[in-house]
Amino acid sequence: MSRLTDLIARARARDAALGEELDHEFRTLASRRAFGLNFERHRPESVELPGRPVRRGDKVRILVPRGSTARGDQRLWRMTRLSGRGAARLAGLALIDAAEAETTEAAVADLVVVAEFRDFIYPGLVSTGRVERGGDNPFSEALFRTCKYRPDWPTKGFATRAEAQVWVKSFASWYNGEHLHSAIRFVTPNARHDGRDHATLASRTMLYAKTRAQKPERWSGKTRNWQPAGPVWLNPENEISAPEIRAAA
Repeated sequence: MSRLTDLIARARARDAALGEELDHEFRTLASRRAFGLNFERHRPESVELPGRPVRRGDKVRILVPRGSTARGDQRLWRMTRLSGRGAARLAGLALIDAAEAETTEAAVADLVVVAEFRDFIYPGLVSTGRVERGGDNPFSEALFRTCKYRPDWPTKGFATRAEAQVWVKSFASWYNGEHLHSAIRFVTPNARHDGRDHATLASRTMLYAKTRAQKPERWSGKTRNWQPAGPVWLNPENEISAPEIRAAA
């Protein structure tokens, strides 16, 4: 952004008409596309998992007939039930996020499982919002899922234990020292743990306030909240279990 505005200013100094025209085109483009860091506009990824067995509760898409070159149905369905055996197995499906309820049936062989960001590992389970005697298991399950969704995750497994240890050590270094976590205002866990996130978030607050003051027409509401996040829990604690959790830690 600053480089572009500098170039436009230099062009305006040499040729006022050309500078005005470039500035107009730049503003038109800026009104259509966002520049710089845009955390709010991040679109979570989704991926099809061919070969993954279909289970009740899965999100699925219905595949086009084999040999067809037509674009398939991109809508997502929730599998609600299974019936039949072998190649004749049928799945009962309910359309996700539909304005009006819509259901259908399809052969299991014609379905592909779809995984989206933040989906549960076991879609058939229902969260109770608490852990009675789970200890750290939910945290390890969530972390393990993050491991398996990394681009460099070896889909064929590790050849040796030493190879697995090297990969996990590299992953832990990235996860704690480089990956920006949305739940803690896009800072790293290391920065949060060491207290360095306060300076980073204060700097972002000042930057957003300064930018809004310079270009108020670019803002339709308040700036993003960059105050340090409070306690973050996978399963929020309650008053009864809190002392037990702290004692165990």
